[in-house]
Amino acid sequence: MTHEVGAKTFFERGRKLAQSGLFAEAIVAFNYTINHQPNWYVVWYERGKALMKTRQINDAIVSFKEVIAIREDYSPAWNNLGMAYAAIEHYEEAIISYDRALQLNRHVHKTWYNRGNALMKLRAYEAAIESYESGLKLRPDYAPAWYNRALSLTHLKRYVEAIESYETALVSRPHFSSAHHNQANLLYKLGQYSEALTKYNRVLEIKPTVAQVWLRRGMVLRQLNHNDESLTSYNQAIRLAPLMAEAWYERGKVLESLYQADEAIASYQRFLKLSPHSLEGWVVLGLVQQSSGSLEDALVSFNVALTIRTTSIPALSAKGHTLYQLRRYLDALETYDRALKLHPESWTLWYARGKVIDRLNKSEEAIASYDRALEIHPKFDRAWYRRGITFSRMGRHGDAISNYERALAINPNCADAASRRRIALRHTNGNSAKPQ
Repeated sequence: MTHEVGAKTFFERGRKLAQSGLFAEAIVAFNYTINHQPNWYVVWYERGKALMKTRQINDAIVSFKEVIAIREDYSPAWNNLGMAYAAIEHYEEAIISYDRALQLNRHVHKTWYNRGNALMKLRAYEAAIESYESGLKLRPDYAPAWYNRALSLTHLKRYVEAIESYETALVSRPHFSSAHHNQANLLYKLGQYSEALTKYNRVLEIKPTVAQVWLRRGMVLRQLNHNDESLTSYNQAIRLAPLMAEAWYERGKVLESLYQADEAIASYQRFLKLSPHSLEGWVVLGLVQQSSGSLEDALVSFNVALTIRTTSIPALSAKGHTLYQLRRYLDALETYDRALKLHPESWTLWYARGKVIDRLNKSEEAIASYDRALEIHPKFDRAWYRRGITFSRMGRHGDAISNYERALAINPNCADAASRRRIALRHTNGNSAKPQ
């Protein structure tokens, strides 16, 4: 009798300690109780919960299994056993435990919720949604279930339904910043930029120091052509998280839109210090350097890109154009030929190759290159135009006029073709040749 009274005293002490967050001390009290009352299932149960709090998951599993061995129909133990299995990523075992708990008591919304979480981890998204919905029938205002239901819908690319599910979560938890944030991301994905901006602003009202939200807000503002505000948002993201590479990259893009090339280059360079193996980053940096006249620097950037991926068509194409601008025509030709071996159906590469060969005074070979571009893309007006220039240089002004007219038929606003046509007509006494 004395041992029984002492055990109850230690049990109550353990519960109070657990309620105060002193879980390690609670476990000691529960262990004392179990030593004197080993068949008292509720002690094993409380001990299991305390062990979960101290991340002693395997011991918690043992404890919950002891509960079930004593009282197999105790549904909370099955639910908590499932939670313990889920904590160590044994999701199949977790679902078996949740299913057993629900066989005993189908009216516990959190068990349905926990089961949905395990199913979502297994990428069984449809089944997860069904589980969340079963729990929501019991507790319609349970925001976490609406939130996780939205996550599952997002994985299934049912974005509109996911947005609605987040909205329902926000009815009962209006300051649920993660729901606002995820909604904003989906609205952005759907191209609903104004609505996304409203949501990002709402997140920042709740949590103004989340750098990722400032970043995403900047991206939305850029889509809305609010470039100055976008830059301000990126700057705030960088102030909060100076090592966030993506913020430096996106900042570079908006600086380009604001025609601040030097600042854009500096921003891309900061990005590449953080992400030195970014192929896209080196190509983009090179393109800005190229457009601002820093051709040698651009060439360095494209060469770095090609050390990352030797088969990068954007890097090869950009390198070829830079070499063309530097009048290194043989090197440019070698680069374009290398690119065309990888991508022989690129009309833009055949066109660029033709321009290089033209500079090498190999007119027939240049025309052949333009012909290849036009076989692939017959309505490529610039190729007809450049082909006409080559014929003009060869003194074949009638053929040149035909090509200029083909270019103008495709693009009547091609002023260069119209001007060249007038010049060619003077060489033919005003007689227009028939189009080829």
